[in-house]
Amino acid sequence: MTPEETALNWTIRLLTLAAIVALSACATPLREEQRSAIKMVGIVNDFPEHANFIVIGTTIFSNKKGDIEAPGLKDEITERVAAILRERGYNPEGVPSGQPTDKYDIVLRLLPRDVYNTPLLFGYGFYQRFLLGNSMMRQSYVALNLIPMIKGRSTCMACYEFAHSDLPFDTMPEHWTDLSEADQKIYLDSLRKDVDAAMIKLLDEAGL
Repeated sequence: MTPEETALNWTIRLLTLAAIVALSACATPLREEQRSAIKMVGIVNDFPEHANFIVIGTTIFSNKKGDIEAPGLKDEITERVAAILRERGYNPEGVPSGQPTDKYDIVLRLLPRDVYNTPLLFGYGFYQRFLLGNSMMRQSYVALNLIPMIKGRSTCMACYEFAHSDLPFDTMPEHWTDLSEADQKIYLDSLRKDVDAAMIKLLDEAGL
């Protein structure tokens, strides 16, 4: 990594950290009596079916945005969240948006959000940043709010998390389909790691 890339990387991370700290200060974890009453957990995943594949140029005119073809990725995220909850002793189930949730002791809504101070980045995916024609950063990322609901009322004012990982490549192609199957797997494994890291921190903040 060049000195310029390192400096840009740290600048973005510090700005993002400041925004996250400001929001996280509003988070309200569950009280012990609330947590002890929770067994059944519904997971409502509002993420889009397709993750982003983005190139951020020096100007807005050089930005490029596309999707990736990875069938079942959204459902896999729901299952990864469920696996973490099962490890913590809960009984989780995925719930399609708009379906009744009365049978659950708590409902967790996964709401995709923008990455602060970074244009175009929303929800989850991969991006490459260019500065003056030079590739500066290649990362997987996920950004979301976790909204826990008990009897229709939110128990967390602002549970936001942004997790990201550097991709082990010198550059990204313009299109997901230009990657080999082996490289696509490396990308997706990096995104899975981000999802796990974000959800573990969010569930801790929510008191689950």
